Amino acid sequence: MSKTPPPYPPVTGYEPCAITDPELFFPERNNNFIKITETAKGLCRTCPIQLPCRSYAIGTDVEGIWGGTDEKERKQIQKTKGIEPYKLIKAFAHLLPN
Repeated sequence: MSKTPPPYPPVTGYEPCAITDPELFFPERNNNFIKITETAKGLCRTCPIQLPCRSYAIGTDVEGIWGGTDEKERKQIQKTKGIEPYKLIKAFAHLLPN
């Protein structure tokens, strides 16, 4: 039996990440990284699909801020809970709706 990726969050187009600059959720590592990351996480906390978004991100190997978590936080959750993320999702991430 092969492992399947978690379902993509049920988006409506009104989520904070859909109506703000997407770059905010994929911050570059520079002097503003922490401030931008915290801003994006704050917007995630207002999102109605935060939990399914977070579950998706924990179960895959996506980059950026998803469901109010960054990559480092998700790696820790994966390690703590023994979750092996679905790796092939990176190869197809460009095909997923944003």
